[in-house]
Amino acid sequence: MQTTHEPSEKRLPTLPDRAGIGDEEKRLGEAFRARYASEFRELVVRREVKDPAVTLVVISYRAGDYLLDCLRHLRGQTVALDLPYEILLADSGGLEHLRDRYGNLVDVELRLRDGLPLNVARNAAMGWARGELVAYIDDDGLVVPDWVEYGVNLFRDETIGAARGRIVPHKHPWYNVWAGHYDRGDDLWDEDNVSTEGNMLIRRAVYLAIGGFRDDLYGGEGLYLAYCMKRAFPALRSVYAPGMIMRHDYCRSVREFIWKSRRYKDVRKNITGIEPAFDAYMATFDARKKPVRKRTPTEEVVLAGMRAAQKTIARMPIFDRVKRR
Repeated sequence: MQTTHEPSEKRLPTLPDRAGIGDEEKRLGEAFRARYASEFRELVVRREVKDPAVTLVVISYRAGDYLLDCLRHLRGQTVALDLPYEILLADSGGLEHLRDRYGNLVDVELRLRDGLPLNVARNAAMGWARGELVAYIDDDGLVVPDWVEYGVNLFRDETIGAARGRIVPHKHPWYNVWAGHYDRGDDLWDEDNVSTEGNMLIRRAVYLAIGGFRDDLYGGEGLYLAYCMKRAFPALRSVYAPGMIMRHDYCRSVREFIWKSRRYKDVRKNITGIEPAFDAYMATFDARKKPVRKRTPTEEVVLAGMRAAQKTIARMPIFDRVKRR
C-alpha cells in the first residue's frame, strides 16, 4: 500500500526510527531534515521496512530506464530474505515517466526540489534514511548480488567508518581506463578517501556527526568527507572494499567525456584553500603510492590518447558548449 505524506506547518513527515538508535543520531537526523526542509516536497512510502539495518540510497535526476535496472540489482540481493534493508529513491526531478514502473523496487520515495546539486540531495536523503549503514548508489550503476552481504560483513570491523567499492566497466570499457581509481585490485586497502561516492557505504551516525558532504563541492567531495571523518573520529578508517563491485561506465559517449574533461579540469584547484589542514591531508594523500590494476598494452595506448585529448579539451573553452547528454 502506497502512502503519501506532505509537510505540515509544524513538522516534516518521516518514518519510525529503527530500534536501538542512539539519542545523538536521532537528534542529528532531525537536524538534517530541518536543514534541508526547503528542498523537501513529499515522502511516498510504498513499503515500510521495520528496523532496516541498511538503507540503499539512489539519487536520480531525469533518468532513463537504466534507473530500473539499478533498482532491480538492489532488490535482488543475496540477503533479501535474511536482512531488513530499505531502498530509498531520492527523486530530484524528471522521474515522472518511471513512477508507475517502480513496483516493489522502491520502498521509499523522497521527492525533492527539481535539479538539486548532487551533494545537497545526498545530504537531504541521509536525513530520511534509517539504516545503521547507508549506501549511496549511482542511478546507472549495477551492483553485484552480494554487494550488501559483503558490505555488512565488512562493517563488523568496528574500526571501519566508511568504505568505497570497486567499479568495473559495463558497456563502454575504454572510458574506465581513464578512471584509474575505479579499480584498485583485489585487496582491501586503507585509502583514506571515499573516491567513488556513488558506490559507497558509511555508518549513518558518523556521516551525520561530521555534517555529510559539503553542499558546494562537485569533485573531491569524497576526499573531503574522509578528511572530516578522520578529524572527528581518528580511530576510524575509510577503506577501498574490492568486494563491493558495481558495473558502471565513467562515460557513455564522447560527448560525456568532453563534458567531464571540462567539468573536472580544476578539481584540485577548487578544493585547495578550503582549510589548511585539509590541504595538508590532500597533499599527503596525493603523495601516497596507490595500488594500480595492471593495464594491457591496448589499454595503455587508449589511456595515452585520452590524456592527450583531455589536455586539448581542458585548454579550449569552446568545449563548455557541450552538454552532458
